[in-house]
Amino acid sequence: MASQSFTLSELADDLLRQAQALADVDATQAIDRCRVAIVASVKENFAGNHSPDGQPWKGLLFPRVRSKGKDMPLRDRGILMASVTSTAGEKHVEEITRTTLEMGTALDYAAVHQDGGTIYPKKGKFLAVPRTIEAYRAGSPRRFPRPLSFAVGKKGGVMFEIKQTGRGKSKKAQRINHYMLLLKAVIPQREFLGFSQQLQDRIEEIIADWYEEQVTRG
Repeated sequence: MASQSFTLSELADDLLRQAQALADVDATQAIDRCRVAIVASVKENFAGNHSPDGQPWKGLLFPRVRSKGKDMPLRDRGILMASVTSTAGEKHVEEITRTTLEMGTALDYAAVHQDGGTIYPKKGKFLAVPRTIEAYRAGSPRRFPRPLSFAVGKKGGVMFEIKQTGRGKSKKAQRINHYMLLLKAVIPQREFLGFSQQLQDRIEEIIADWYEEQVTRG
């Protein structure tokens, strides 16, 4: 799970100390405006391929098998971004109280992208990474529709099949590597959720405007 939470006091201490005097005022309206600002910031991180502080994300080590030369990190199917920015997203996390907001994602792979980490195989010696469309659709090599051969060394290997192409004298064998076998996969940190200075300034502005509205109303 990857999530960020904040309290009004953490982001606008002086303003909130005054706002807390308005004991009967519900601040969820201001909190919801902050939520909108956070969603916009997260979408910008994904669109710009960078962390909240503007640090560019490290590019993909291997191009996606379904790509057409425009491989954007964390943008394979859009599930991760949607899980943070949309209430309809899978594993979306969002909780608003009178003075707090928590939002993020409970996707099992979100934290390793947010913080970085290393993935090791659990059910075998190697991680199998699809390298063809057919392998991607099959998912696991165990579900691949035809038998595969192995070529394995100390640092990894491949799972492949031999296909016969051509006819007659032009007939020849072609090796197709369907899976790359890895001892581990090192995932670089690609922080997508957090508070940039620009976002903090925007949130403080929202809170200040909300407080002024409350004072004006008496």
